[in-house]
Amino acid sequence: MLFYNADLSRKAGLDPDAPPKTWAEVESMGLAINKATGASGIEGGIVGAGAVGADWLAQSVILSNGGRTMSPDRKTLTFAEPAAVGAIEMLRKLHDDGMLENAAFPAILEKMNVSGVAMFLNSSAIRRALIAGAEVKYELRAAMMPGFGAKLASTTNSGSGLSILSADPVKQRAAWELTKFLTSKRGYTIVTSKIGYLPLRTDIVNDPAYLGEWVKDHPLVQPNLDQLSRLQPWVPYPGQNYRQIDKITIDATEIAVFGGADVATTPKAAQDLAQSLMPN
Repeated sequence: MLFYNADLSRKAGLDPDAPPKTWAEVESMGLAINKATGASGIEGGIVGAGAVGADWLAQSVILSNGGRTMSPDRKTLTFAEPAAVGAIEMLRKLHDDGMLENAAFPAILEKMNVSGVAMFLNSSAIRRALIAGAEVKYELRAAMMPGFGAKLASTTNSGSGLSILSADPVKQRAAWELTKFLTSKRGYTIVTSKIGYLPLRTDIVNDPAYLGEWVKDHPLVQPNLDQLSRLQPWVPYPGQNYRQIDKITIDATEIAVFGGADVATTPKAAQDLAQSLMPN
């Protein structure tokens, strides 16, 4: 989701009803806000942050440019292919132009809740926290993830898993009943309405017995629904070295975007190193 400060958009003479649809438009919006407010970095541009130890957000950006981080057969890393590198180049340009800042997630969230960040690319899981932080301070809006030119964004969905293990037949039955409730229409209604996460069952979205009225009262969820058809799974790396591979690619992205490293050669060096850790 691209969350954005509608008040800053207005201050820059922009229409908050027309959020950026491409990364080029994101940059234009950030530059306009910088010029109008005299701000830069977090206040003037965009901040992106993924979960620590996971590259789901970076994968979304790469997928949106037609790239991948790994081949479909899960044997070969493709982190340094042209489409993937092109996505990293875009992030580097945003940083060089003062639109993208490297900051820890808690600091970004606090900053947005205190004074309002121009734009914040992150999971819909933080929607409720952002709404609470923006209340009476500024108008929070949300849009679909930006794409590259005519290419629509491809967002990832990683989610979480729940395992309940027991050798006791009674506890097994209780666990099954709990799981059925958690994934029921009522269970998913609670998940969305309480934390703001996207509806995990589309059959409850318009049902007045479940999320129908809530969705009407919470328009910030609509961009999530609009881009569900383009959802792609987050790709985990195979083998026992998956965490090392993940860290290598994340570190390479960070130094290429924020650390001044060469955008063309840094991903290739990281890919070669990480490929040596892939299972045969």
